[in-house]
Amino acid sequence: MLCSNNIFRGGGKILKKFFGYLFLAFGMAFALSYFQNSSVNALDGSYDDAIMGQSSHIDQDENKIEEAITSKTKAIVVVHYAGISPDMDRIMKIAKEHNLKVVEDSAQGVMAKYKDGRVIGENVKKVIDVSQYNGHIDWSKVSKTDVDGVIIRIVSHKGGYYHIDEQFENNLNGCRKYNIPFGIYIYDYSNNVTDADNEATMILNYLSKYKISPSELSYPVYLDMERPELSTTTNELVVDAFVNKLANSNYNTKVYSYRSLLQTKLNSPTIYQHVDWVAAYTSSLGFSNNWYRGPKGWQYSNGAFVDGISGYVDMSVWYDQGVPKYDYVGWKYYYDHWYYGSSKNILQIGWEKINGKWYYFNTNGIMATGWISLNGEWYYLTSNGDMVTGAQTINNKEYYFTSEGVMVRGWHKENDKWKYYSPKKMSIYGRTFVEGEKVTGWLPINDKWYYIAEDGYMVTGIYKVGNRKYLFMEDGSMKTGWFKVDGTWYYISPDGELRAQWVKSLSNWYYVNDEGLILTGDQVINGRQYYFNEDGIMHTGWMQVGNQWKYYSQGTLKIYGKTFVDGEKVTGWLPLGNRWYYIANDDYMVTGYYKVGNSTYYFDESGLMQTGWFKINGEDYYATSSGAIQAQWVKSLSNWYYVDVDGKMVTGYQTINGAKYYFASSGLMQKGWFKINGEDYYAASSGTIQAQWVKSGRNWYYVDTDGKMVTGDYIIDRKVNYFDNQGLWMNKIN
Repeated sequence: MLCSNNIFRGGGKILKKFFGYLFLAFGMAFALSYFQNSSVNALDGSYDDAIMGQSSHIDQDENKIEEAITSKTKAIVVVHYAGISPDMDRIMKIAKEHNLKVVEDSAQGVMAKYKDGRVIGENVKKVIDVSQYNGHIDWSKVSKTDVDGVIIRIVSHKGGYYHIDEQFENNLNGCRKYNIPFGIYIYDYSNNVTDADNEATMILNYLSKYKISPSELSYPVYLDMERPELSTTTNELVVDAFVNKLANSNYNTKVYSYRSLLQTKLNSPTIYQHVDWVAAYTSSLGFSNNWYRGPKGWQYSNGAFVDGISGYVDMSVWYDQGVPKYDYVGWKYYYDHWYYGSSKNILQIGWEKINGKWYYFNTNGIMATGWISLNGEWYYLTSNGDMVTGAQTINNKEYYFTSEGVMVRGWHKENDKWKYYSPKKMSIYGRTFVEGEKVTGWLPINDKWYYIAEDGYMVTGIYKVGNRKYLFMEDGSMKTGWFKVDGTWYYISPDGELRAQWVKSLSNWYYVNDEGLILTGDQVINGRQYYFNEDGIMHTGWMQVGNQWKYYSQGTLKIYGKTFVDGEKVTGWLPLGNRWYYIANDDYMVTGYYKVGNSTYYFDESGLMQTGWFKINGEDYYATSSGAIQAQWVKSLSNWYYVDVDGKMVTGYQTINGAKYYFASSGLMQKGWFKINGEDYYAASSGTIQAQWVKSGRNWYYVDTDGKMVTGDYIIDRKVNYFDNQGLWMNKIN
């Protein structure tokens, strides 16, 4: 770490001479600038308008200050001469009574004392930092010195690699053996966030290896930043990555650097909030960090001597800007801090209820403001120090604090409804919530999703997010998949959106509406008709309704330019295998005679369309191969039959297209000689029947208009002919 020598030089005479030269050479314009930069309001007047608090002027007697005050006096300049401070409490009271400013010369010596014997900054501690470069240290001797603490380097860096510091184990064991409070430091070699993360991981591993818990460390784990070649932005990222990773493991992690670098490349609130140890080998620290409140370390020398250590060692003082003793009860403002005396000479520490409000005072008695962490819980105190409760907006973020002031994390019931406060820093869909911040929007917890509305309350029931609907159960968890409510089944897609959709489970298909309800019964979906049973399963194939049947497509059917998807109710022609059925517009399968277009068809009791020969009530019927039924000739082998318009096979005499035919009881069209009731009849080879002469061998016969063979006397062409009882023509009688 940085090194120099000589500190706390200068005194009242030098200051007086300095002020004299200032006012005489440059006038009040320079004085104005000087005091403003020193956070002190400007003097208004000549040199004599400021009362110089040193021995040659008022002999350091606070009681003589009032005697020196005139109408022109604007300020009291206090010089802690020769390392001895006047009674600042008395001086501040005088200044307040006369409405004067107070300027202090801070060049008192280390461990200097007030006149009453109090050390200036009662909590000042001497702290050294050590590494392998200090050699082997005799800690038994160090323990007998006035050293109050040690910062130990944990690793070295050689050849581009980290190694455990050669003296780390000896230094750690020595501090442990002799109960010397200690902290840890690492010189930073990071060039980016990844390097810083790796450094942090390495340090955590070593801390674990050597069983150094957060509670064992009296001083922080320090990141030693001394890389002027890096930009401010890079330094910010490195610090943030390193500090946060160790903080996540509950290690108090801070930053060390030298003053000039802190005023240039490290000049950033992001970094300053972690800086509590500064190297400046000058007569005064000369560094103000308004972004950090608490104990601070000032490394003022690298040339100190400590018994038990060979050669020089870095020396620092740890201070808290001084803590006054109390000789009164009540509030006291001292060195930018508020204190409270609960009783005479008793400085309040911890929680204190004052005028109905709670305040917290640290171990140095300083009133806390802002965020504080105690026993794993967070509290927030206003700029006035009073603890907040209930709902609070802090830096545009909403929090909630219990009646005891504890920041709520996790679920919290308010107005019989639930809110959620982030238990840690987390990012959800690009939104980042800090620890304790009220969460809104989507919230994932333990593989479940919740939704917090803009009013901060957890939603239940059906809730619309954007253009999508979701169902949240009574416990607020978003529902997905199958579930049953009051005996009714519901289904929600894996992404939680409530939408009308098809759902396949095992080999079955279901359909749910936009509320997740499984549909049953007849349903029209996208213009197509379906049927779902009482369990919501989509029906396919035949379905009996009373004494009638419907059909729902099994797979995709394409019939005469019409396409039916799986499960869709079919109407019109239905081919199943080599069989045809017809579903009427009333959705039912037809039976019996049914006209489709200009053609008539016959469907049996099972709905099967008939083709070829078939029977109805024992009677023979015939339909074409297309199933059409019409009056027509039907040839079977060499035989002819005729069916009427109903497709029924005719028998007996029939007049077809003006010609007479005779069909036997078998439906066979008769031709040539045939018998009816034992008597002889004749039909032409075409089957036509008419009155005509019929020659058979050398013999002639005659048949009448019914084709019946005549016997006996019979008039033909107005002449009487005789036929014997066998129908043989004998001759003409006339």
